[in-house]
Amino acid sequence: MQTVARRELSRAYDAAALHLPATTAGKLAFEARVLAFTGVVTHADRAALVAALDPVDAPIIDELHDAGYAEEPLSGAIDIPAALAEVLDQPAPVDTRLVWDGAMSAAERAELLALPGDGAFRDALARLAAAVGDGAGVVSVVVPLGLEMPAADDLGALADKLLIGRARLRSHGLLTRAAVALVIAGLARASDRRAVARLYERALAAGMRGRALMVRTRRGSAPPAALTPLALLLPTVD
Repeated sequence: MQTVARRELSRAYDAAALHLPATTAGKLAFEARVLAFTGVVTHADRAALVAALDPVDAPIIDELHDAGYAEEPLSGAIDIPAALAEVLDQPAPVDTRLVWDGAMSAAERAELLALPGDGAFRDALARLAAAVGDGAGVVSVVVPLGLEMPAADDLGALADKLLIGRARLRSHGLLTRAAVALVIAGLARASDRRAVARLYERALAAGMRGRALMVRTRRGSAPPAALTPLALLLPTVD
């Protein structure tokens, strides 16, 4: 299933007169001044449309294209497989994200708060611990670049749950389970592998544009069951 995005442009266009590449032309339609685009606006789609449309409409194309991005922090830069160069990149970080994944025991909390670093980093650790509290799931806080903090290899027993995100991994468009498995296979740290799995989840959510897949069952002449969200099968990371 693919979603259709509609945006009003500055004027009506004739698709045939634009001489767009077939791969781009097959995904769009012009309805008077409205552009209807099916699926993700790829890098090639954006380049073709920006070149063909009036400059005043370029920001709309950029907005549709950028909606296909999803991003997660990693502990450091990685080698992206050449086969995935069109899907993944590593933008320069504008901050550092501290990410905790899972429940936090009293011992883990004490170890977390004892990590060395400057005052701003230690304050961020306290905020992270408070945000996790007695819950679970994934919690993050943001700190500025350049703070004094431990290296990823110096986190001890916390390394499986704590990620100090000094780098970013970004996807655009369809991120397949096979692509995620290829990236995960080259990562030594469990926290980084889980981050890539979260990126896969974010990429799917970006493609759905806030929608959800729902399923229901029906047997014979009985009334159908209630709609249920389709569970997402995440890649294996351990």
